[in-house]
Amino acid sequence: MKKKHTKEFRANHKIIKEAFIKFLKQNKTPPTLDELAKLTGFHFQTVNNHLDELSLEDIAPRFKLMGEEVLTGMVQSAMKGESKSAKLFFKLIYKWNEKQEIDITVKKEYNFSKLNNEELEMFEYLVKKLEK
Repeated sequence: MKKKHTKEFRANHKIIKEAFIKFLKQNKTPPTLDELAKLTGFHFQTVNNHLDELSLEDIAPRFKLMGEEVLTGMVQSAMKGESKSAKLFFKLIYKWNEKQEIDITVKKEYNFSKLNNEELEMFEYLVKKLEK
């Protein structure tokens, strides 16, 4: 909230934020304006005005509490074979990078695209060893 607001506005804003977060935790999806209006007892337009004022900075600290649950869900999804979840897991936990770039000059042309990541790493290791 960038503007200076009345005590009532700040109290209503807090109620709407808390209802939004509670709904999101329970339903794993954000509420609609109508749902928020019903949950808070406020008019649709009141909720809309408050959401216009809501910033990510206002609610981000509360979402950090869900970090462990989100990470657990991601791991469970990866273990079920969801490749996007698996990639994200390896990127976050192991600092894995899909693309390996090797800067090398050779006298003969080679097609490195047929090598897998392990073979590229071995090649890079051997080249670095030769440079020493």
